Amino acid sequence: MTRQGIVYLLLTVVLVSYLLIATGASRSMAYAAPCCGVDIRVRDNAMSPFVTPDDIDHELGGMRAAADSMSMGEFNLLNIEKRLTALPNIEKVNCLRQNNDRLLIDVEPMVPVARVYDSGKVYYISESGKKLTASKRYRIDVPIIVGRFDSINSPVTVVPLIKAVEASEERKSIVDYYQVNSKGDIFIVPRLTGHLINFGDTTAIDSKFERLSRFYTKVMPVKGWDYYNVINLKYAGQVIAEIAPNRQKSDFVPYTEEDFEVETPIDNAEAAEIDTETIKPTIN
Repeated sequence: MTRQGIVYLLLTVVLVSYLLIATGASRSMAYAAPCCGVDIRVRDNAMSPFVTPDDIDHELGGMRAAADSMSMGEFNLLNIEKRLTALPNIEKVNCLRQNNDRLLIDVEPMVPVARVYDSGKVYYISESGKKLTASKRYRIDVPIIVGRFDSINSPVTVVPLIKAVEASEERKSIVDYYQVNSKGDIFIVPRLTGHLINFGDTTAIDSKFERLSRFYTKVMPVKGWDYYNVINLKYAGQVIAEIAPNRQKSDFVPYTEEDFEVETPIDNAEAAEIDTETIKPTIN
């Protein structure tokens, strides 16, 4: 190695050593820097009135008051995020150190998309499936889902249908609430009592509503609104209507907070020994 090469090597070693020492010293200084305060920010959404900065501070044991006697390095930001996101009314949390040596805790409350009546339990769910037990404190006007749910049959499966309905005033005017049976079939209980709408799953939502709209405008005014017990839209390209000529409006029982389940409708009309009519989508 030439003398020039040796000089370059020594300079590199010295520079790297300096950077390591400087980085370590900088981290040590940052760790030891006194905390100048804690800012708690709650994002504005439907749950904001029920989640306040004071609530968050209380959950963290009065961190704002204690911060003045703590250094920045004493705060475990990851643990704070985990602790808060474990709460049922919190969806997301982001903790960061600001340039002014203040700690920012940015909180996004859980946003309920439905109220669920589940075997005697009543709770809200978010789009991600987070649950918040209903109470007098939390009273939010959201769509209702009724059923018996578990890890396999979850109320979250209804959320895509709810979103599609909430985006349309016409669809919203049809739906009273949603119900899921033990097979996972989603039913719409319409505001017009006397029949149920078997939506099946949340595939082909637009197609199903198109078929339902045509059935409502072309068939029901002729047959009568109590003529059918179940309007089944779950099969592609058709409407299967279960005939129940003796069904009266007064026979239909709306939901209550007590659990109940829709009887499984026509999966096999012939085996069930009931009268049905199958209407193809070419209704004129």
